[in-house]
Amino acid sequence: MMNGIQNRRLIETYRAETAAKRKEMDELGSKPAVFQATRCFACGGSLDLPTVHFLCKHSFHQRCLNNQNQGIGMRNENEHAECPVCAPQNATIRAIRRGEWQFNVVYR
Repeated sequence: MMNGIQNRRLIETYRAETAAKRKEMDELGSKPAVFQATRCFACGGSLDLPTVHFLCKHSFHQRCLNNQNQGIGMRNENEHAECPVCAPQNATIRAIRRGEWQFNVVYR
């Protein structure tokens, strides 16, 4: 079980990570992003057009991304696409935020 010192360290780590992510988000909104990937993350082949680049820096052939997204419930190419590599971590973060919101609604 964590003691108070460990909890404070963990909180400080989370605060530092949050500050870094906020800075990164600000920069994404104001600076151009450079994509230097040369290989598709899914198949490992050389990237050719059409290519999809995500801000997380993962890049895919559009055909590979479409094949992967069919397995995770993407219904068509126009639907909001999420990086399939980062999707599980993003889902965890969304669930944590949803839980925090529900907690705040119930207990505040």
